[in-house]
Amino acid sequence: MKKPFIIIIPLLFIFSGCLNIIDPNYNSDLTVIVDGYVDKMSYITSDSIKIYINAVSRMENIKLKIYDINKNIVREFEANLFPQIKNHNSPWSFGYDYKLTTTIDVENMESGIYLIENRIPFIIKPSDVVDAIVVYPSNTINAYNNNEGVSFYTTPRTSKLSFNRQQVLPADIIEFFIWLNKLNYSFGYICDYDLEESSTFELSDLMIISGHNEYWSRTARENFDQYVNNGNDAMILSGNTMWWQVRYEQDGKQLICYQNAEMDPIENDELKTINWHRSSLNYPIIESIGCDFSNGGYGLKQDNGWDGYKIVLPESPIFENLNIQLNQIISIPTREYDSAPIKDVTPNGIPNIDTDILDFFRINILGFDKCFRGTHHKYGTFIVMQKFYDSGVIINTSTSDWCIRGFSNKDSFIVKNITLNMISLLKNNSEIFIY
Repeated sequence: MKKPFIIIIPLLFIFSGCLNIIDPNYNSDLTVIVDGYVDKMSYITSDSIKIYINAVSRMENIKLKIYDINKNIVREFEANLFPQIKNHNSPWSFGYDYKLTTTIDVENMESGIYLIENRIPFIIKPSDVVDAIVVYPSNTINAYNNNEGVSFYTTPRTSKLSFNRQQVLPADIIEFFIWLNKLNYSFGYICDYDLEESSTFELSDLMIISGHNEYWSRTARENFDQYVNNGNDAMILSGNTMWWQVRYEQDGKQLICYQNAEMDPIENDELKTINWHRSSLNYPIIESIGCDFSNGGYGLKQDNGWDGYKIVLPESPIFENLNIQLNQIISIPTREYDSAPIKDVTPNGIPNIDTDILDFFRINILGFDKCFRGTHHKYGTFIVMQKFYDSGVIINTSTSDWCIRGFSNKDSFIVKNITLNMISLLKNNSEIFIY
């Protein structure tokens, strides 16, 4: 049996407040639906889903369809639809509070990402061992969701966002999921809130974080670190990773992030919802994954880089069978890069990781790009690391666009095959470091 692994995949790739929402090809045939939501983001197969739909008029016995990520109709059900009113002055924070439209059972549905009439997303969690667990990045999606004109990024902004409102499926990542489903693995899916439970990790020995997985609770980070420290591996196909601390209220139905320590009323300084690299939280990002955005920067601003990684360790098994050459540029135009702390630069211009700060058992830099954040002396670093001799291995690509531009740009064939090499090496416990 293949060893199972976890993939955390942010469905949201949003930067500078910009959101590419659901693919137009995913529009519902049923135009009478205004908006809607479900009572929570993820379900086990013994659960029932409570569905809340706002329609343009009252209609009885309307047949509704449930689609999978590949646009296949997997189930139909009937419901009476009617117009709804948002029953709160701040629906972005406290939800729409619609009347219940209907309840459906999900027994026998396979784990996956689904959409009711291609409008209302929900997750079915795995009920048995799978090869991979995909973590739906519900926190980041919600953080940028400004359906009612307010989000964590609007002016004015809010510090609380409800999941009980219309959520979105960003268009940029859909092709990645379609590609993922073609791999010879079975997948199970969960959402960010499920990471609060350590049991979430029990079926897996490889975790993959991809895209733009920005909003993490303390408990989720602690569970992730314990998972890796116990000898499990991680692939991070993400940038701007673990940037903000969040909390939950209302049994996980409300996301909290003040983005300001003084505004946050919680007394415990270590739970303030600010950037994770701040010293007051006493939990640096780099101690978990080796790189962070405070050391990195913006890859698409005017800089001295190449809009992709310059490979400095082509002999790495991660590049096996790809004929990668020294100093070859792999095109991945990147909005946000993370980086390891840099001590100095070699005469050949290669950044040296500051191993006095990152006192890890092993670390290799595979490639780098130059970027900008207050100064031109910023980098994005593609690394492989192992914190302790008996901990798991982490491969960190440190780019927000590995699964977007990396999978759609001119070097997409290379990026996809590097991704497959990573999975193969870690699943087979192959030697991955160069000495």
